[in-house]
Amino acid sequence: MVAADLHVHLYPCYDLPRLLDYAWQNLRRIAPNADSTTHLLGLTERWDCHFFRALSQKTLTVPGWTIDEGRERGVLRLSSLDGKQLWLFAGRQIITAERLELLALTADVTVPDGLPFADAHAAVLDQGALAVLNWAPGKWMFARRPIVEQLLKRVEPEALLICDTTLRPLGWGEPELMRFARTRGYAVIAGSDPLPFGGEESRAGTYGVCLEQGFVEDQPVTSLQTLLRAGRWSYIGARSNPLSAAVRIGRNELARRRRGSVGDINDT
Repeated sequence: MVAADLHVHLYPCYDLPRLLDYAWQNLRRIAPNADSTTHLLGLTERWDCHFFRALSQKTLTVPGWTIDEGRERGVLRLSSLDGKQLWLFAGRQIITAERLELLALTADVTVPDGLPFADAHAAVLDQGALAVLNWAPGKWMFARRPIVEQLLKRVEPEALLICDTTLRPLGWGEPELMRFARTRGYAVIAGSDPLPFGGEESRAGTYGVCLEQGFVEDQPVTSLQTLLRAGRWSYIGARSNPLSAAVRIGRNELARRRRGSVGDINDT
C-alpha cells in the first residue's frame, strides 16, 4: 500500500528536515494501514527551485537523513536515522502562457514557463513525465474557465491528469469543470500544495491518494506512472478549512508582493 502526496513544493524558505518529518508523520497518520504503507512525495518544483537535482548530485544534504538513488532516474529514497523512509519523486511546475498550472510528475523536466499550454504539455510528455493540470483558486474560473473547458474537450484523458489541492476549502464542492473532467474520463489525483512561506512545511503529506497495490520498489517510476494512469485510488487526508485556506491565500499574496512578482494565487 502507498500513501502519496502528489503536489509538494520545496522552497528556499523551508526547513527541509522539518518538512520531511512532517510529511512522514502526516502520511503515516492518514494512511489506512500505517505499519505496512510506503510513503511517497511527488515534487512539483518552481522554475527557480532545484532541490531534487541538488539532492541527487549530493550538493545538498539533509541532517539526519541518508539519500539513496533509486534504480530508475527521477526518484530518491530518503531514510532517517530514527527509521523513517520516504520516496521522493522529481517533478516540475510550469506556468503556461494562458496562466494555467501544468505539473510534470516523476521526471526533472526542462520546460520553461510562458509556453502555450499545448507546447508545454507536449514537452512534458516528450521528456517522460506525467502531465497534470492543477486546480487552483481563480485558475479554473472567470476568463480562464473557457480555456480550461476547451482543453478538457481537446486533450485525451490518457495524456493528462487533474490535481485537486488543499487550497480548495472544505465545504467547497467539487468544481463543475472538475466534475466535467471526470465524465470525460480524466483521473483526479490530489496533493497538499504547500505555499512559499515559512510554516507551510507542516502541510506536506496532509492530502493525497492511497494506492493499494502495484508499487514496485525496483521500478518505482515505472510502477507509479502505471498506477496513476490506471486511475484507481482512494483519497486520504483533508483539504484546508475555509479560514485556514483564506489565511494561506492572504499570506501568499503578501509574500508575492514583497517579492515584487506578478500573478494570481498559486503562481508559485
